[in-house]
Amino acid sequence: MKNHIAFLLLTLSCVASFATAQDRDSSGIKMIASSEIDEPKSQAASSTATLLKGRLPRYFAAFVNLKQRQTIYRLQGEYKSRIDELQKKLAELKAEEQAAYDAVLTDAQLKEVETLRVQATARLATRKSTSNIRTKHPKAGADR
Repeated sequence: MKNHIAFLLLTLSCVASFATAQDRDSSGIKMIASSEIDEPKSQAASSTATLLKGRLPRYFAAFVNLKQRQTIYRLQGEYKSRIDELQKKLAELKAEEQAAYDAVLTDAQLKEVETLRVQATARLATRKSTSNIRTKHPKAGADR
């Protein structure tokens, strides 16, 4: 475990030194990306109260500027609300489908199916509650 932590620290220090080395040219002056120039500091400071927050798609963080980030976050909000509406409609349609299946059964059959559904729900709840308990796993290769 200590070896893993030491390796991780070494890797992080190498990555950090490489990143700072790439930010500077041969004269040692920090290079500024064009994305950092897009918005003056005064505007950035005044608009911090209204900045949106979210999570960028994979691989985007290294390439997008603040304006593009805000556009992506706004789009994520718009699509999330549309997707939530569609998921609600899908759940309603699945419930309607299940009701149509249940209508085919006789009362006795429906009662049996309901009993099986309750039992399955109870088993699932039991599995979920016991899966939260952490158990120690035997060391790899101990059984060999």
